[in-house]
Amino acid sequence: MQRRRPVGSRPGRVVDMDLATRDFNIRLNLYGAFLGTKLGAEHFLAEGQAGAIVNIASLNSLVPTRFGAGYAAAKAGPAPLPRLRPCAGDSSRPPVHA
Repeated sequence: MQRRRPVGSRPGRVVDMDLATRDFNIRLNLYGAFLGTKLGAEHFLAEGQAGAIVNIASLNSLVPTRFGAGYAAAKAGPAPLPRLRPCAGDSSRPPVHA
């Protein structure tokens, strides 16, 4: 499964960023990775196949760029997803690793 995000994070300083801009960045970068992982895991499980889901976090989650507060905060959220197993604890199902 490959998910390509649309380009268009909206830059800005934390003190200047309105809620709509912050919400846009969160929806694009955090929700996209989470929902992509969820839907990918559901697909693998429905097919009865093992699988791997790869999310690429940005270095900006650790080292934000100028005016990149919203993007950096949103990208920090998906960073732990590769360490999680969406279906951990259910040995009757094929392994799906995120």
